Amino acid sequence: MRSIARALSLAAVATLLSSCGLLGDSEEPAINSDSTGPELTTVRIGVLPLADVAPIYRAIANGYFHAEGLNVRRDKDLVVCKSGGDCVSRLTGGTVEIAYSSWTPYLAAMSQGIDLRIVADATVLAERNSPVMVSPTSGINSLSQLAGRRIAITDKGTASHLLTASALKIAQVDPNGVQWISASFPEIPSLIMSGQVDAAYLTEPYTQMASRAGAIPIADTNSGPNIGFPLSGYATTSKIANQAPATIRAFQRALATATRELLVDRDLLNAVAGTYIKVSKVAGMGAPLTQVSPQESADVLNMAAVNGFRVGNVTPTGIGRVHRLMEEFGALERPVPDLASKILSYDAT
Repeated sequence: MRSIARALSLAAVATLLSSCGLLGDSEEPAINSDSTGPELTTVRIGVLPLADVAPIYRAIANGYFHAEGLNVRRDKDLVVCKSGGDCVSRLTGGTVEIAYSSWTPYLAAMSQGIDLRIVADATVLAERNSPVMVSPTSGINSLSQLAGRRIAITDKGTASHLLTASALKIAQVDPNGVQWISASFPEIPSLIMSGQVDAAYLTEPYTQMASRAGAIPIADTNSGPNIGFPLSGYATTSKIANQAPATIRAFQRALATATRELLVDRDLLNAVAGTYIKVSKVAGMGAPLTQVSPQESADVLNMAAVNGFRVGNVTPTGIGRVHRLMEEFGALERPVPDLASKILSYDAT
């Protein structure tokens, strides 16, 4: 089981060295400790092309960051990462000050001695958002049929892997007896429909893209002990947290303002997500993805079952659930000591 943690450790080091190579082209914002406002006026944020980060784009477009004294420019200060692990590597490498990811790469990094701080909640798992899907011609209609099969996830030790492994275990299928295939979410729908994998974990809007190509869900990972599972959030380094606490609080307030808006206005969420998520058509049989019309894109986003947005502080209980699942499936090098002390609380009212 520890092999997963060791593999993650080697992958994290390799990615970190790669990201550190970017530092020559990236100028770190100066920290002004004498300022009465945010110590950093420019904040670079690592994001992923998921609906989960829509509050970031809303806070930029509607001036919430600016109102808090922060300069976050969409074209210059948002760094679109390849994966959550990439976001964490860019954070530790100094190319961003705050990063979004599922919780698992953060905790994996902490277990390896990297000193991170948890800034804010983003999403929890919601019904129908993250199913295990198969091709309609696969003959598979339940998790119990996946023993020894090829299952696509983004990577071992990630939320996609752990939630699928947990679902398999509940279905009495040994997670160590399947073939885990690593691929990016945009690649996975075509892998399902071309038969290159037997099943896959997907999240929105890629779930809808796969559904429109004919893929069918056979299980919802938001079930059993993982209902409402804490999925993702934002983190920073201990250096930034210690040297720029007012900056972090300003980020937290702006994020909370934008998140509250999107929680109660699905049309607004769709409109914001449509400005940065590229919806593609899955042709199947290995054919390349093709862009869809603006109306088709809007339809996909409208049908997507988005994760549950969260406003406010991360709780020790919530992050503890993630930690326990990672321990169960060997995704931690060692337990993270005093995890509650890593949470940067703020007034979210």
